[in-house]
This record gives sequence, C-alpha cells and structure tokens, in this order.
Amino acid sequence: MLVEVLLDSEINVHYGFLTLCSAQTEEDDDTLVDAWRGQVNGLVGAAVPEMLRIRTDTHTGQVDVRIELHDGEPELSNDWSEIVDVWFASWVDDLTLSAFEEFAGPVSLPPGSYQVRCAAVSEPTSGSSAEKILLQFWPAAGTDRIVRQTGQIAAAWHRDGRTAPWTAAELSARVEELRQNRDLDDEEPEDLPAGWPHHYLLSSLGWSGQEIGGIDPALAAHLTTAGPETLRRLACWAVEQALTMAEIRDRPEIDEALAAVRRGMDLPPDLVMSGGPLGELLYPQLESEDPEAVEQFRRAVVRRQAVKLLSQAAAPPDLERTCSILLAAGRLTGGSPDWIVAAVRQVFPHLIPAER
Repeated sequence: MLVEVLLDSEINVHYGFLTLCSAQTEEDDDTLVDAWRGQVNGLVGAAVPEMLRIRTDTHTGQVDVRIELHDGEPELSNDWSEIVDVWFASWVDDLTLSAFEEFAGPVSLPPGSYQVRCAAVSEPTSGSSAEKILLQFWPAAGTDRIVRQTGQIAAAWHRDGRTAPWTAAELSARVEELRQNRDLDDEEPEDLPAGWPHHYLLSSLGWSGQEIGGIDPALAAHLTTAGPETLRRLACWAVEQALTMAEIRDRPEIDEALAAVRRGMDLPPDLVMSGGPLGELLYPQLESEDPEAVEQFRRAVVRRQAVKLLSQAAAPPDLERTCSILLAAGRLTGGSPDWIVAAVRQVFPHLIPAER
C-alpha cells in the first residue's frame, strides 16, 4: 500500500544520470564506477552505501521523477518499459535527488533498509517531460536466511527475537516526524531576516558554495540572493588578497587589469601567457636546484595562480564562480579558506544584507 509520496518533481538531467544521496555525501568519479560493481542491472547502481546512481535515457533535459514509500512490495505495472529492483540502506535523514548542480528534495525517507524498484519510460508528450522515472521504496524483509540451526537457544531467538516489519501507519508517522524535525531545523539563523531561505537552499550554491555553507551557513544563505554587482565586488576583493599575497598587486599591469575587472571590462588576452607583459614573473626558468632558485620558482607558481583568479573574475558575475574564487584565494593566501569567509563579514558588514 502506498504510504507517502516523498517527491514528485521535474529535474534537469545532465550527462544522463541522477543521484540520490545525502546532501553531505561527496560524489566523485569512483562512485560512477563502483555504484554498479557486482550488480546484475546496469541502470540503478546501489553498491555504494547510502547512494543510488540512476542512468537515464535522457542525456540532457528534463525528467519527471516521483519517489514513493510503500509498506510492502507494490504491484508491477505495464505502464513502464524498464523496471529493476535493488537493495538500499540509509541512516541519514537528508536525502536529496541531484543532477550535477540541480537539486530536488528533501526526500523524507526514514532511515532503514529498503527494497527499491526503479521504473522508467520514455514517451514524448506535448507539454511534459519525455522521460518519467518512478522510485518505489518499501521496507526490506526476508532478505536474510537461516543457513543452519541446531541448538535450542538459536531456535528460540529465531522464533522470538525478530521484530515485525514497519506497518503503513508506523512508516507514515516516521515520515511526518522527519518533516517536523526538518521544519524546526529550517528556522532562520538569528542574524537573518524572517522569510529567508532555509538551509536546503544552500544546495543551489554548487560545490564551492556548499563548502562556504559548511563554514558559515548564514553567509552562504545571503550569497544565494546576492546580485551581479555584489558578486563582482566580492570576487575582485578576494582576487586582490591573492595578488597582494603573490607580491604583484602594485604592478602597473595588475593595477590596470584589476580596475578593468571592477568596471566589467575584458582583460588583455595575453595577461596570463608566457609571452605577455607578466611573462618573466609568471614563467621563470628554473636554471638550478639551489634553495633560492626553487623558492623563486615557487613564488612564480603563486603569482600565476593569483593572476588566473584575476582572469576568472573578469568573466560575467556568477554565484558558483565567485564562491570558487573566494575559496581559492583563501587557500592561496592562508592555507585554509576559513579566514577569508570570516573576513567577508568584516570587510562587507552591510553589503550582502542590503541586496535582499
């Protein structure tokens, strides 16, 4: 019996796959391979703990996804052209469906072990997505087996030591509890005005923005509504810190380039090239391996990284790019980006709230 609809949404797919996992789980290229390791089916990968990888027929475009929770195995339907079953266990309560930097959720699946049925069909229909995917979860039962039992104590435990599967009412109550707890967690931090986006919106920041959210969630929430000029000013400030650390901020070429970026103008195309005006500073020849020469070469690497950040800041203002520049400048100048995230609040105390 259907207990709850956990998600019913469209999501933009890129490169033909979706992922269901915790918002805190790190996705990498290894999981793209290991998710299907040892499996029979090649559509839904469940071999990596607490993660489902789903290959879609759609390479790039919108896909309708519906996620349901049942109290037992649902009936098979002839409406679907592809159907596979996998086993899935999760002990987190913040599952999110994602496709690169597209997110849908949260998916309030109670922690536990489940059988999962993935059904898919592709049939272009006017006004809706061409591909539809249905994920049906129900509590795993009967997945273990008794291989041998000879003693009376073991027999007693087999008889009396089991716990009954979740009932529909119990599952529904657990889903409601998750949702209520999430509502409590989503209350805005004290330094944010009422009505600001809850923590789930941090998922829209992309990987770099989510890293900033891990350091300062309230600042990251402000960044989600920052306008283009705010993003440009933040990026330019961060780049200036990197250029100062690289000891080239006072170079005339750098001063002119930074002023151009602040005005939204293009940089000279050869600024970061070996034949450009900064070529000798950025690409010195390592003629010997004595400590002084190696140190000069290392400094050149830092200068080159700082100028590349300047080049990135010249691109049209973009939230993900600005977050990436902030983190890269923080690592370049301090080893850890924590200091630069904290400095943003000090240097721009009213800047981000003013653009609500």
